[in-house]
Amino acid sequence: MDKEKRNGHIAVFAANILFGLNTPVSRSIMPDIIDPYLLSFLRLSGGMVLFWLASVFVREKVSKKDVFLLFFAAILALTTNQLPFIIGLSMTSPIDASIVVTMLPILSMLFAALFIKEPITFKKTLGVLTGASGALLLVFSQADKSSSGDMWGNLIIFGAVMSFALYLTLFKKLIARYKPVTIMKWMFLFATIQSFPFCFKSFGTANFADYDISIILRILYVVIVATFITYIVDP
Repeated sequence: MDKEKRNGHIAVFAANILFGLNTPVSRSIMPDIIDPYLLSFLRLSGGMVLFWLASVFVREKVSKKDVFLLFFAAILALTTNQLPFIIGLSMTSPIDASIVVTMLPILSMLFAALFIKEPITFKKTLGVLTGASGALLLVFSQADKSSSGDMWGNLIIFGAVMSFALYLTLFKKLIARYKPVTIMKWMFLFATIQSFPFCFKSFGTANFADYDISIILRILYVVIVATFITYIVDP
């Protein structure tokens, strides 16, 4: 394996660790401390601000047609992914949520075969099943058998995972045309606008003065580390 490919694998691995920590961190403040709709909106709007600031250093022109496509990509990648995920997570356990998220590569492979006729090879199948089985084994070995989670929350998270798998499949060529910062600045802008009708009530009634430093740090982790950094490394 050459150095560039090895560094890419390391970056993706690190991004997945940082993103994985987002599940328990987010769950630790929902729904008792912060409303899931509010956390979702802070994540989307915070990501929007950070990506637009970062785009100052990454000047890249996007065609009008692709901006239009990014509006719909934002629906699948963010609005119907991040918002339902946070809502579902607030209803179930981090362990159950982690189990459901392991379905992403399997769904992506199935959608790719269905929509873009990408062949399902034995090597791909073996790799996906091995990865999913390993993740499930780790999760189940640490699971508290007395906690089964909420089925509705799990189903909502599954819907969020399906949405992101569809995004990866249907907008594969669009994603490859631009740099991550360019893609994300537009999608987070559109997702913030799209999610506002669902989140404005929670945002308007939030009392941020009641949040102590521990809560603020966890929110910042969700917005900066689990969103901005991970989406740059592994968009």
